[in-house]
Amino acid sequence: MNLPGQSTSRFRHRDSWDLYHLLDRLTQAADPLDEFDDAVASAFRFSYTELSGPAQQLFRFLALHSGPDITLHAAIALTGLKGVQLRKNLEELLDSHMLDEPIRDRYRFHDLTRAFAFQICSQTEPESARRQAVDRLLRYYLTAAHRADQLAHPHRRTLPLGSERESSYAPQFGNADESTVWLALERANLLAAARTSAAEAPRFAALFPHVLAMSLKLWGTWSIAAELYDAAMPALRIEGDKAALARTLVERAEVLAQRKHQEARSCTTEALALFQALNDPSGCADALLQSGRAHLAGGYGDMALSALDQALDLYQTVGDRLGEGECLNVQGAALHYAGRYKEAAHKVRAMLSIHEELQDESGQVRALNNMGELYYRQGRYEDARGYYERSLSLAQRCGGRQELAILDTNLGAVYQATGQTVRALACLQRALDSHRAGSDSLGEANVLISMGTAYAETGRKREALLHFSMAEEVARSIDNSYERQRALIGVANIQRESGQLGSALTVFRQALHVAQDAGFPLGSAQALAGLAQTALSSNNLEMARHYGEQAITVYRNLEADAEAEGVQSLLAGQGLTGS
Repeated sequence: MNLPGQSTSRFRHRDSWDLYHLLDRLTQAADPLDEFDDAVASAFRFSYTELSGPAQQLFRFLALHSGPDITLHAAIALTGLKGVQLRKNLEELLDSHMLDEPIRDRYRFHDLTRAFAFQICSQTEPESARRQAVDRLLRYYLTAAHRADQLAHPHRRTLPLGSERESSYAPQFGNADESTVWLALERANLLAAARTSAAEAPRFAALFPHVLAMSLKLWGTWSIAAELYDAAMPALRIEGDKAALARTLVERAEVLAQRKHQEARSCTTEALALFQALNDPSGCADALLQSGRAHLAGGYGDMALSALDQALDLYQTVGDRLGEGECLNVQGAALHYAGRYKEAAHKVRAMLSIHEELQDESGQVRALNNMGELYYRQGRYEDARGYYERSLSLAQRCGGRQELAILDTNLGAVYQATGQTVRALACLQRALDSHRAGSDSLGEANVLISMGTAYAETGRKREALLHFSMAEEVARSIDNSYERQRALIGVANIQRESGQLGSALTVFRQALHVAQDAGFPLGSAQALAGLAQTALSSNNLEMARHYGEQAITVYRNLEADAEAEGVQSLLAGQGLTGS
């Protein structure tokens, strides 16, 4: 049946409606078929009545699958039928054009067909039968994803599903590659199943985000991950499984850290208390690691380093090399923000060594990227690009959306620094699109700043100001002080260069306040240097001396000698002396 030109009814593209809500609406409607044109409804009814009884029942049950397509194995789980009988019924639906098979053993409805099947299912199948079928399907996806995750990410600390959640229909996987491919192919169906469980099936909602935790990070589906964890928490509290609750609190904190760091810290505090009561040192280390990450995102660098030091000690005590490597990663970032670059480099090199020892490619992706950032900070752009490209080579094989977008951002910055603006902007635009598609606000703010810098350096001030302003707004929305002060400095520099000296002074002072409150000395030095330059442009030599000398002092404390000498030369050119 080919009906591309017909109306698809109110039920099409209702992402906010879960499966059971839709079934309830259909059940309560006086005549659900009123949603279709008469000709469409008549055609569907005719085709449906021509099917055999078993094929009609299969048609109805397939409507209960909320994903975009369904495999033969998932259909067996949904219906409970044996493979031979199911294939016979599927062939009948295919021959009647009630079902498509775009890829061998993967089946899907046309949108109109799906809506009609929902209606017939709600009218014909009792609620108990519908719910039993959906439960079988959710068990299938949860069990299969659990098995795949254990092979794809063998170092993870995973929770048992429990016999009441396991499915006898779920496939076994031979190795990590097979598991990884299955997770990628079933991504849309897994997300659909997880969201259905979040809406209507608490016993499955409790574990879906845990099972999919690594995949959700790779896919960059941050908003969906947050939604799934929000549904899991009350279900776990009702179940009373403290170990599962603590583990899920840690995972939820990681999802929230860059966007809702106060809530993330609350999660880690509760998780740490639970793990301590359970006498679980590995769990305590994980909670402290995420506490450090959340504190760092909130601008509390000293508190972050304190929590991370405790986490590192615990990881080393229990011999968890993977946890040690991840802790070194966050410590390196915290030290970098604090301007302690030599210590940061030491942490990143140690991290890289551990992940190479473990042959952990995803860890190497992050470590190589971090090494590139350190060399970029030193102005060694070719060395930075070398590390970024090594990281990218691995990320293309094992990384996810976020890693690839970050590398696009960093390579874009290198291209801009070496005069390749067109190539830089292409990388940065690709990164921006990826971060926005994944609702990654932190990544979005970072790349907007890089784009603003590229536009500023090529004299496109209006576009630069727009991108810095957008970055500041995004950073403020997630309360990220580090990216916000970077964006404010960008805005102020454009205002100064455009002759808006009063506005520039105001924004530089705002950036200085944010950087000092959050403990970002490099940001403080840059804001002070900007204030000195603006004061000179205003012929306020005393103000220029005041801010310039402070900038020089901070730069020298950071061992940023080139920047200190730049400010010194600026003051000397006006007959002023810097300390």
